[in-house]
Amino acid sequence: MILGEKVLAGRKRNYRSVCTKKLIKQTFLELLKDQEKVEQIKVTDICRIAQITRGTFYRYYQSVSDLLDQLRIELFQQTIALVKQRFEKGERNLLPAIFEVLKQNDVNLVKATMNHEYGQSFLENVFKSYREAIRPTLKQKITYLTDNQFDYYYSYVSNGIIGVILAWIDKGMYQETDVLEKIIIEMIFQSEKQLAYEVKKLARLSNRK
Repeated sequence: MILGEKVLAGRKRNYRSVCTKKLIKQTFLELLKDQEKVEQIKVTDICRIAQITRGTFYRYYQSVSDLLDQLRIELFQQTIALVKQRFEKGERNLLPAIFEVLKQNDVNLVKATMNHEYGQSFLENVFKSYREAIRPTLKQKITYLTDNQFDYYYSYVSNGIIGVILAWIDKGMYQETDVLEKIIIEMIFQSEKQLAYEVKKLARLSNRK
């Protein structure tokens, strides 16, 4: 087989793999609509509906749990990519980007990948990824803010936002996010003002000693 034929054959295999994995994912999402728990979905169910063999499924995934883990990773990567894109444009609020990615995905997928077991850690990792990028911005806004104070404040704010997002998911993701975003942004703005006041007061007291 000449080089050109090898490349073409490789592309065909890759295309088939992409199509098969897409079919498996779509079938899994369809089954999610009818099942309350992921544990109720079996490999045999996916294979029967997708009309593939068990061998084909196991070529790509070790189990249904592994399939869900891969979908969770993809969702995380989508979120990070959009947040990064917004950061490069000068936006420092992660919330709109997170909501946008979640709304673009299947509701059942979001609820399954961000359940009570994984939702907290998923969002914590998103916020951790951009903590150091936000640090200089906030320290520039609040003159006397120390790194230690920033860490506590960032943890406080991010955990509050995570709680709101998880509550929104738990309620079915039906509520429009515009109002939620405005409320949270206003709360963050007010907390920043209070933080700046307290930090400045502490700095003055420290200088008097």
